[in-house]
Amino acid sequence: MCCKPNGLLDYYREQLTYTKDNESHSGLLALGGFLSEMADYKRAEHYYQMLLNELPFDHHDVCFVHSNLGYLHATQGYVETAVECYQRALNSLEDHVPWDHRNFAPILNNLGSAYLELNRTDEALAIYERALNINQSPRNIESTDSRMTATLYNNLGTIYLQREDYVRAVNNFMAATALENVLPSNHPTLAISYNNLAEILKEGAQFEKALQFHTIALNILRSSILPDHPDIATTLNNIGSIHFHMDDRAKALTFYEEALSIQMRSKAKDVDLASTFSNIGSVFMANGDASSALTHHQKALAIYRRSLPSQHIFEATALSNVGDTLKMMGRYVEALDYFDQALSIQCLPNHVRGLIYNNVAGLYRTLQQIEKALKHYLLAFELLSEHLASDHPDVAKVCTNLSTIYSDMNDEEHALDYGKRAHVILSATLSPNHYDLAVSHNNLAMILARNGQFRRAIEHIRQAVRIAWTQNHFKLFLVSQLNRLTILEEFSL
Repeated sequence: MCCKPNGLLDYYREQLTYTKDNESHSGLLALGGFLSEMADYKRAEHYYQMLLNELPFDHHDVCFVHSNLGYLHATQGYVETAVECYQRALNSLEDHVPWDHRNFAPILNNLGSAYLELNRTDEALAIYERALNINQSPRNIESTDSRMTATLYNNLGTIYLQREDYVRAVNNFMAATALENVLPSNHPTLAISYNNLAEILKEGAQFEKALQFHTIALNILRSSILPDHPDIATTLNNIGSIHFHMDDRAKALTFYEEALSIQMRSKAKDVDLASTFSNIGSVFMANGDASSALTHHQKALAIYRRSLPSQHIFEATALSNVGDTLKMMGRYVEALDYFDQALSIQCLPNHVRGLIYNNVAGLYRTLQQIEKALKHYLLAFELLSEHLASDHPDVAKVCTNLSTIYSDMNDEEHALDYGKRAHVILSATLSPNHYDLAVSHNNLAMILARNGQFRRAIEHIRQAVRIAWTQNHFKLFLVSQLNRLTILEEFSL
């Protein structure tokens, strides 16, 4: 291999021709890998089963066949079966090479990914680290597979991102990106890194930059894999999420529905399908269509419960979404039960628990149980402030709610404090015409008016009226105009 491949097909053609001792079974292994990357799982499995039937049970390539079969099962959602295949692969490989041989790394990486999907995060982290140590050991340094090392860094970064350890997450994602210059420019592994970096930017509320990286990832995938590949659906979901955070719900729904269409055609993993149902439900919820939102959130919850281990974080999020929708429909007792079920799950990251506390607080406020509402809002604020960026929109959301609850309690000092905090965050992270920013102007204007700061209140209400009018938010426009008249009347007295 004297030159760098200039495209993905050339890259795999090179892999197919550069086989150990030119053995035909090595070519079949590479062909199966190519078909698997292209999501042609049925034909890939056919070649792998052919190899298992033809090779002696103690042949050195049997381990790779088991590993590749594990990947096929995992990709199609049969994760427990995949774990069994990976363990058979490791047992077979141990009969042929030392424990630190570089061929262990890709099998361990696949096993780690299966553990991660089963919510066995500590085991996944240990497996990834073991694989990375093998790949970087002195005996392997000359023959290190840069693509494999990049994949391991990406996977480690994903775990640290889930654990809200953003410094380690970024370090691992950047390490992955630095190694990927040996790959073709449209290799799917590059798309993984771009997607991961975009998720970090999203956590920091840098939505425009996150959208750019997700779009690059989508373009890479569309030029390198089949149009119905699950990774394309995942990236469409990611882009939809960015548009949702930027308050472009129509565009978000378009991307979510395109992702769902791909997943339905390609028989995607249950977990991925549930995630898309959940995303679509969130759009319906934001649009005030509680009935459609409930249908989609209940579908997501049912899928998570049948396909994931109990006490999984995804189940908790789905429970909270159903609870929040029931609250919107006025079914408060049912909503509280779903929130309690969500909070009973022990493995929740703190920011997820904080968001659920925020939802519970909103329910208590609706029920006029102000002290309970305040308690849960403060719990939410504490958790989100500790584990998210200080200017994250979710922190602003809780600050807005605290401002409102303190106004309900006639504590205008605290109401103004949290109202200002929310407005500073929203002004820094949202577009100038964002709906939530208009709401913030409105809320802050009324608090300032109650504190006798009429001139500043009028400035904020004018901004609220402008945004509501230019963005066709007619209900908000009317509310803003009424608030404006109220402030002007009080100012003239």
